[in-house]
Amino acid sequence: RRGTCDFCFNYMAISAMLHLLDKTRQLPIPEGREMKWPKMWNFRLISLLIASCYLAGCSLFGPRSESIGVSSDPPGARVIASGKPVGTTPLHFEAQRGDNLLIEVQKSGYQTQYRTLSRKMGTLGILDIVGGAIWLVPFFGLLSSAAYEHDPAEIGITLEPEQKVAPTH
Repeated sequence: RRGTCDFCFNYMAISAMLHLLDKTRQLPIPEGREMKWPKMWNFRLISLLIASCYLAGCSLFGPRSESIGVSSDPPGARVIASGKPVGTTPLHFEAQRGDNLLIEVQKSGYQTQYRTLSRKMGTLGILDIVGGAIWLVPFFGLLSSAAYEHDPAEIGITLEPEQKVAPTH
């Protein structure tokens, strides 16, 4: 199951379960008993409702944060993400997926560098769109921050030395 999102795993499990139940329905019915159509339709309706709950969208069950990597040349620069200090380069830190992120890299004697990491639709969000085109319920996953990811998730910054201004007389 490694590398498979909960949505895909649940979809495969439900498909296998419904396939097995369909096979058992084809078994011979003992004499004196009949399978009535209303009971079969109730079974299918209940199965469809259960499947709908599991197919609510990958993103609803996905991770809300992701790892962002920042490196600099020279290393040892201070990193501030959206106004909060997160460490010194090189580093990886966790950031919320749903928000744009402003990265500020500072080091004494060098010019401060800024990068903006914007959010884009992630793999889970794309699966929600595809699933929503077939069955409307997965569209709810797009309301979750897990449907998005930062672009790029790894950045490298070259710091430029500060320009010393010569005093004028």
